[in-house]
Amino acid sequence: MTKGMGQVESSIYLENDYEGLDCVWIASDQDENVGAFVTFGSGPIFSKAVRNDWLDFEAIESAVLDLCVTSEYVDSDYVSAWPMGCSPYSEILERGFFVYDWLGGDVYQLMGIPINPISVTALPRPLRMLALSASLQLSFSTTPVVDPSTMFIPCSK
Repeated sequence: MTKGMGQVESSIYLENDYEGLDCVWIASDQDENVGAFVTFGSGPIFSKAVRNDWLDFEAIESAVLDLCVTSEYVDSDYVSAWPMGCSPYSEILERGFFVYDWLGGDVYQLMGIPINPISVTALPRPLRMLALSASLQLSFSTTPVVDPSTMFIPCSK
């Protein structure tokens, strides 16, 4: 299988079992930062987030929230109307993750930027392995949208 520029050698697939549920999966970028992707019940999910040996998919968000608060954050322009500290993404942002959300379109939209991003190398092993399994060839700090159709090789069921 060939892969195009910026694609990771794996697949992205929306698991039917999670349709309608707001779930979180994680990825790392070329700067070793970590992004959390909120599916909004219908966003594509990186296949290794669901099928892996490190952490149950349903436990990813809890494992992220178990980390210490290490950062303040700035909401993206897209959600700047939220009063500071009231963003629905604040708990994940405060752990140093860039946060993207699926808003029913074709892309994940950046929702917030941590002031002190956590490095993938600082994550506990299960989260680190998950984030590294979805290593994206982009920089979260300069990427306002992530389009899964250009970043991942689609898989067939």
